[in-house]
Amino acid sequence: MVLAKITQKVLQDKEDRLFEVRIPFASRHLLKIRRNSWRSLTRDPILLSLFIIIWGLLFLFIVFPLGALIWKIFFTEEGFTLGNLIKTVGHWQNRKALYDSLLLASLTASSGVLLGFLFAFTITRTHIHQVLKSFLNYIIIIPLISPPFLAAFSVVLAFGRQGIITRSLLGLRNVNIYGLPGTWIAETLTYFPTAVLVFIGVLQSINPNLEDAAFTLGDSKFGIFRKVTLPLAVPGIANAFLLVFAESLADFATPLILSGSRFPLLPVQAYLQVTGMYDMAGGATLAFMLLIPAFIVFVLQKYWVERRSRVSILGKPGRKTERRLVGKKMELLLAGACLSVVIFV
Repeated sequence: MVLAKITQKVLQDKEDRLFEVRIPFASRHLLKIRRNSWRSLTRDPILLSLFIIIWGLLFLFIVFPLGALIWKIFFTEEGFTLGNLIKTVGHWQNRKALYDSLLLASLTASSGVLLGFLFAFTITRTHIHQVLKSFLNYIIIIPLISPPFLAAFSVVLAFGRQGIITRSLLGLRNVNIYGLPGTWIAETLTYFPTAVLVFIGVLQSINPNLEDAAFTLGDSKFGIFRKVTLPLAVPGIANAFLLVFAESLADFATPLILSGSRFPLLPVQAYLQVTGMYDMAGGATLAFMLLIPAFIVFVLQKYWVERRSRVSILGKPGRKTERRLVGKKMELLLAGACLSVVIFV
């Protein structure tokens, strides 16, 4: 027993000394790699020019505008001040615009993630006809390349007081699509394709062998989805939510047409503050208020993904499984749901 403890102690000391040696070696190796990378960058004029151009554009269009925005809010001729921020936040309409913007962005991100996952799952995990899959792949690109006002006008023409669906088909009168309902529908139809593209990449990267193994072990199709597919798609869910949330929060065209005076939103309020009241400091403060919730959601997304993400250690994905993990009735239901959404896109 004593001999075993002595042997274990000696081996532990050797491992500690070896670890102490490896750390400086690794640090020197990384430092050498960085020096070589910088030398290769300075020796290549084309690469150096691209490096300078990219960082110059980032500074010109991102860093400088943000700096000018912050300077306009917190600095005047007298120096540093919080007066602009207190004045803007103290107005009840601006606080309501902030609340409405957060509510709309949360609803749009949630519905966009649901629709995006529905489309991506139908495209990547069902055995519907390839022509229909290609059609869905191409049709979801239309909202991304169409003019920003198109979705808002489409919602008005379809669901407005004289809308094709509400008035002509259903015979409804005095339908008010303006405000939260219309803006929510229009932004969801506009930005859910972003979530689709994220989920397609995530679902295609999941190793099919994991689902096959769960099926072989006797798990049900819904159990495979709940225990294998969905946990591995957690990073994609968080990323898609963040992207759609940020796009909805910054959208200006749709609220300008559909939000109305009873549902004020920060982008429209900032525009009216600058163009209508000629208050640059107030408009800059409202724009700054858009950055804070977006940054908070980004931090929460990173924290949630790090806690809930799963990692596959089986290597790169194998060939696509031929096993039907979704029933035929469910495939028809998913395809029908996607086509019903495509009608409004």
